[in-house]
Amino acid sequence: MGDALEFVPLAGQDDKQAGTSLSSGIHPTQATSAPAFRDIICAYPWPCEEALAVQRCEGSDEYAVGSAGERGLFQIHPIHAGRFDSWDDAFIPEENVRVAYDLYADYGSWWHWRFSRACHGY
Repeated sequence: MGDALEFVPLAGQDDKQAGTSLSSGIHPTQATSAPAFRDIICAYPWPCEEALAVQRCEGSDEYAVGSAGERGLFQIHPIHAGRFDSWDDAFIPEENVRVAYDLYADYGSWWHWRFSRACHGY
């Protein structure tokens, strides 16, 4: 999977409604931006704009809880709770981003977020 950006309409959109999308199918304009977290997210050696796009479509709220118990800015799944000192630390932006980066680095891609409904426009 390449990291190139491409123009891809989401389900139910025509070309005029579509925005820029990552090659992985993640649509960076689906959720409100969280500029307050930019410095934390871009401090890691991953593609900053792509990381911001993933975070935006996962949700801008550091206290977000998904339907499967995912937590925080990057909606980290409970299966990864052991990567935190405490599962409640998933709500701390710096810790959530650290674990998100670790997952990105482990897989070398956005693989961990490939099934995200928010990021794929389902």
